[in-house]
Amino acid sequence: MTFLKRGSFAAVVIAAALFPLAACAGEDEAPPAPAAPAFRLALPFDRYQWTPQEKQTRELARYRLVGQCVRDQGIDFTMPEPKPASEAAGFYDNSRRYGVLDEGLVATFGYHLPTTDEGKERGKKNNKWNGEVPRDQELAIYGTGEDDPGCYGKADAELAENVPAADTEWLGDRNEQSLNETEEAGAVVRAKAAWKDCMAREGYSYDVPRSASGDPKWKLELSKIGEEERKVALADVRCKHSTGLVTAWRDAETAWQNRLIQAEPERFRQLQAAKEATLAASRRIAS
Repeated sequence: MTFLKRGSFAAVVIAAALFPLAACAGEDEAPPAPAAPAFRLALPFDRYQWTPQEKQTRELARYRLVGQCVRDQGIDFTMPEPKPASEAAGFYDNSRRYGVLDEGLVATFGYHLPTTDEGKERGKKNNKWNGEVPRDQELAIYGTGEDDPGCYGKADAELAENVPAADTEWLGDRNEQSLNETEEAGAVVRAKAAWKDCMAREGYSYDVPRSASGDPKWKLELSKIGEEERKVALADVRCKHSTGLVTAWRDAETAWQNRLIQAEPERFRQLQAAKEATLAASRRIAS
């Protein structure tokens, strides 16, 4: 669910893309989310990547540029403005990097993604706009192809002006590599075995955390959240912390990422410079 109908552009409203709509309220429906997760997982790569708040600033800048571009063509611009989403500030950083990690959130949402009334209303507005946007406005916003990138393409080009080159795709690949390789570290493997034993003591038979979160009986594609799901997710989180799994994995990743940063100082300098330049431009336009 996003404003963008085609192309590879980032979503204009982060939360609208990430948080699923819930159905009518009921015993098994998710109530409004807590203000923010209590648990934070910090890693060395964080400074080179975009936080949810920074992404919001960038998307608001893109929205402003697109709106002016469309109006300059004499076309009405009706796309809903992206509003700062309270839930996006904390729900999506590293908070699910090792599966669910926050007791407060899983006690409410189980393995489902957190949602809020604000996010649901925003999603409805976005969907309504997507279904009703006039053809001339749609073509102006998204363009028709490589020769006509549309106002989004022009906005991205403007935000990229004077921004030093940096290989963000490389960083994304290394971020995934960091997670995958450290999962095989001895301390992490031992902690996962301890997690399995801990879950067994709670009455649940899962070999690894992803088996618990990925259990098809949770039906994560639907909005209903059952009490059993909440109980299992809560046991999952508590076992991750009590067995030292989170600490072991975080320590392994911290060492892995720091080694790479030290080995590739110029590449990371470029990544930071590019992010700072783009963010500075976004702030000027969004303010």
